[in-house]
Amino acid sequence: MEGARVWKRDDFKTEEELLAQIQADIDAIPKTDLIVEDVGYDPVQNPKQDFMTDRETDLVSQHLKRTIELLVDAVFNEAKTAAKLAGSTEEYLNEPLKVRWVEAYFPWTAPSWEIEVWWKGEWLECCGCGDVQKLVLDNSRLGNSIAWAFGIGLDRIAMLLFGIPDIRLFWSLDKRFINQFKQNRISIFKPYSKYPGSVRDISFWLPKDNEGQYLKLHENDLMEIVRENAGDLVESVKLVDEFTHPNTGKHSQTYRVNYQSMDRNITNDEVNLMNEETREELVQKYGVQLR
Repeated sequence: MEGARVWKRDDFKTEEELLAQIQADIDAIPKTDLIVEDVGYDPVQNPKQDFMTDRETDLVSQHLKRTIELLVDAVFNEAKTAAKLAGSTEEYLNEPLKVRWVEAYFPWTAPSWEIEVWWKGEWLECCGCGDVQKLVLDNSRLGNSIAWAFGIGLDRIAMLLFGIPDIRLFWSLDKRFINQFKQNRISIFKPYSKYPGSVRDISFWLPKDNEGQYLKLHENDLMEIVRENAGDLVESVKLVDEFTHPNTGKHSQTYRVNYQSMDRNITNDEVNLMNEETREELVQKYGVQLR
């Protein structure tokens, strides 16, 4: 993702009016609680451009940095909130956000910088930016203007926001990945196994309670039993079929259990044993009649 801000000199009668407008734009940027390590620019290694005055360079650069800091503050605080909602208690979630500016080189801006964020114990490079080169403005038919621009990798930011460990997952068509995310909502990625799962169906007739009503079982009830027998080797439990017999009136349910390990292949013998233990416990705990 790229962004830019342009001030056209022709829109102002004097340079002082232009500078006053840029200063007003800076003052209008909301303040953040970021801890900022700022840096200027080296006149030799990272020089300003001759077509901009010193004051123009200073103000445009200030506006650039305050804008990027506001963006970083919003993005990383959203990431903290999402992690807390997901149940994380890591120390970094309670630490103030720190950023630092580092001088850099890009062919389309001068002076140029990168902003880095202190995140989970290390400095992370977020985006490159700087005051736009005169040639770029001329080629954009903005010759008599001054501007700044930035570029940021959305995939990198998304990885931080959603806790995604591998960039290759963005090209995955696996529904276990795709279905974890909804529009306008930040949720932390839940890892899933790269090893194949093994599916078993459990079908049974439900018993009646003391009032003659058929027992009501839910996926959570079955999941509790499966977890007791299979632990972390159960990936999901879903109700896949439910019907009432037209002649007897008996009520039936079928649940599909997916057994899957995060770190190894599990054998059919293991799955059969866990599934049989679950079936037996269903009979003992709820009095169902297995089909």
